[in-house]
Amino acid sequence: MIARRQFLLFTSACALGRTGPLRAQTQPPAKVYRLGFLSAGAPIQPSPNLDAFREALRELGWIEGRNIIIETRFAEGDNRRLPGLAQDLVNQRMDIILPTSTPAAVAASEATHTLPIVMTGILDAQETGIVRDLARPGGNITGITQISIQLIGKRLSLLKEMLPAATHLGFLRAPPVLANLISTFDRISSAMEAAAKQAGMDVRTILALGADEIKAAFARPEVARIDALYVLESPALQVHRALIADLALKARLPTIFGIRLFVEAGGLLSYGSDQRENYRRAAFYVDKILKGAKPGDLPVEQPTKFDLVINMKTAKALGLTIPQALLLRADEVIQ
Repeated sequence: MIARRQFLLFTSACALGRTGPLRAQTQPPAKVYRLGFLSAGAPIQPSPNLDAFREALRELGWIEGRNIIIETRFAEGDNRRLPGLAQDLVNQRMDIILPTSTPAAVAASEATHTLPIVMTGILDAQETGIVRDLARPGGNITGITQISIQLIGKRLSLLKEMLPAATHLGFLRAPPVLANLISTFDRISSAMEAAAKQAGMDVRTILALGADEIKAAFARPEVARIDALYVLESPALQVHRALIADLALKARLPTIFGIRLFVEAGGLLSYGSDQRENYRRAAFYVDKILKGAKPGDLPVEQPTKFDLVINMKTAKALGLTIPQALLLRADEVIQ
């Protein structure tokens, strides 16, 4: 009887010993989060902004394929596709959606009021009505905003410093194909007209969406009568930045932009925040939210540093002499 009792105790101990390892082997794997990247642009490689975002995620411990998956959706310059793409990401049950332009952020905010949204590349989040308060955004949206509208006057002052005799300014932008962006573009246009008037210039707005419309826009007679061209930094135009730079050069038009990508593609001058750094900062928001923070409790960040970039190769091709004082203030001069 004693021997049998000892045998039962032995077999029970063996069973318990096996149970621990078996339970450890059957533990569910760590969750793999899914992030929806929503862009109005095109899947062009290399992609400096997206690469900067991925690099920052890796530094924070988020490794693609291991604990996070990035699903990309690109409207390829056609903002009309954004609502459908945003809804697709919602239907695919993303854990976070990352819209990278004002139209993309609007589309994402309309597609969901519950999934966390981390925005970047937004013109002016408060001015455009995407959030009501930068310090306390509330709801499901936070992230990084540019302050592009407020910088229009500064950019025009730089343009006048370079071209003091300029009196006729062209303003190239995409039309607001999403109805709820009409008021946003109206505010941008009003700010442009006010800044141009203060700089002693009149403004002629040029609307174009897609390569064919951009080519047609440059062929209009009124383009021959403008002294310089201001291009709005929307992804719908970023897709065609090389085309815009080439057409402007052929038309002998100095160009000014809000982001350096256009200048790297052959534009003349840009003044604005570093987009790569904005994308890196967006990764910090993603990290905080995946670790439990609520989007509405995270203040929206505004850039505090702005870079002046000048393309000297383009200036020489246009026969322009850049004032020395302007060159000395430039953060980068592309030769």
